[in-house]
Amino acid sequence: MALACGCSKPLDCKKLLEDCDDETSFANRCLQIFVRETQVDMDSIAAALGKNDYPQVARLAHRIKGASASIRARFLQEEAARLQVFGGEEQGAEANLCFSRLKAEFDNFKRFITTLPPLPD
Repeated sequence: MALACGCSKPLDCKKLLEDCDDETSFANRCLQIFVRETQVDMDSIAAALGKNDYPQVARLAHRIKGASASIRARFLQEEAARLQVFGGEEQGAEANLCFSRLKAEFDNFKRFITTLPPLPD
């Protein structure tokens, strides 16, 4: 996975690089960790939804929301924020629909970062 500047969706690469003091290798490591840990959280959300454990859904969505903000993945952040609300309000049908959108956005994010051209460190 490599990071390039100038992209705007679904990741603001320029701002991420600025946040990482233009250290490309550090930004790439952050993205790798984000993908790995978010996948674990996504799997946990699916399990929590299956048990109607909406407080757990809200907690995990909150964590994804914060992590997405940290790496400048705005669309993931926004969808996770919606899921956090639905989980907190125990709105099962809406939470499940929102989770489907979050999964699709996460898949889109993963595809996007694998297509970025490498930058020298």
